[in-house]
Amino acid sequence: MKICYLVLVYNNVIDTLETLEGILNQDYPDIEVLVVDNNSSLENSTPVKIFSENHNITYIYRNENDGYAGGNNFGWNMVYDKFKYVFVVNNDIIFNDNGLTRKIVEVFENN
Repeated sequence: MKICYLVLVYNNVIDTLETLEGILNQDYPDIEVLVVDNNSSLENSTPVKIFSENHNITYIYRNENDGYAGGNNFGWNMVYDKFKYVFVVNNDIIFNDNGLTRKIVEVFENN
């Protein structure tokens, strides 16, 4: 079953790239990632955009920053009906367990 990680970004390159790497290292077989950039500066948006392009991650740059809820709602509206599960994660999450996604999906499926 295909799942999606939705990651909202605003001017935080180092943490964002670490979060995206953690998602990509998950042992779950069918993950898509959507990065919504809430109007980061060019200096901060470019590395995330390049990383996304190089790793088959969908990257959307917004010309406005309407806050955490606004950015996540924008992304949610793009993906909610395409996946069984959408995980909305902050861009400073560290994935210490490569099996985390699989474990979460198993809990959802069994409960």
